[in-house]
Parts: sequence; structure tokens; C-alpha cells
Amino acid sequence: MITSTVQAHDQFGRVDAILDQELVRSLNIAARAAAAVAEERARTANGKQISTFQTIAAHGTANGYASGVKGRNPLWRVYDKGTLGKRSAGLKGRNRRKGTWTVNRRGSEYQAHRRDTAGKGIAGLNISNAARTAGRKTLIAAIRRS
Repeated sequence: MITSTVQAHDQFGRVDAILDQELVRSLNIAARAAAAVAEERARTANGKQISTFQTIAAHGTANGYASGVKGRNPLWRVYDKGTLGKRSAGLKGRNRRKGTWTVNRRGSEYQAHRRDTAGKGIAGLNISNAARTAGRKTLIAAIRRS
């Protein structure tokens, strides 16, 4: 007997639902790993905790899902790249800064001078990049396991 069959109903809906559940689970695992690394990195040399971090649970976006980490104190951004002479990221308009300039306040003029910042300031702790890298590595590992 020779037969032919036609599959009239696709099963993609069920497969998509399983895939979505795995992606949400993996994103939540990645967010927890990123938060743990950010908490670890957000300690100064004297052991002071700059900020605590909370995870943003996986939620739907226009074309997929997203999760993340949020610092409870915005001060972590200052410690992330550093300040003054120890800043690792470039400052906006760095080449336009003058050494001296004239300031006119309430009718009196005076010369303002930019002070030397070499060796001063807070060294960057590289919080965001380390947390992002740890989260992405964990996300890829979780997706591969599922």
C-alpha cells in the first residue's frame, strides 16, 4: 500500500512557547550573574559598598525579551570609570579645555585657572563592563544547556 499524508496542523506554537520559556529562564539567570559581579566590583579598596544592584526580570520587548541590572544608588556610575586624573574614559570636549579664562561675575572680572588633576581622583572600578560580560557569558551557557 502506498500512501501520502499532509500535515494540516503545525506545531510551531508549542515549540515557540517552550523556546520562550527557556529564553526567559536564561535571561533571568544571566541577570542574577551580572548583579552578583556588579555587587562584587562595587566595593572600594577599603571595603565600602558603593551601591547594591537589583535585577530587572526578563520582560517582553517589541521583538524579543530583555533583562538587566539596576543600581540602587546612581553614585556607582562615578566609580565605574573614575574621576579627575584617574578617569579611564574620555571626557566630552577634552580638547577644548583652557588653562585660564576670564570670568565676569557681578561686574568684577578675574582670571580662573584650571588646577592640575594628575594623580588625583577616584580610580575606575570597571563595574558595568565586567557585569555585562559575566551576564552574556552566563546567558550563552544557559542557552546552550537548554
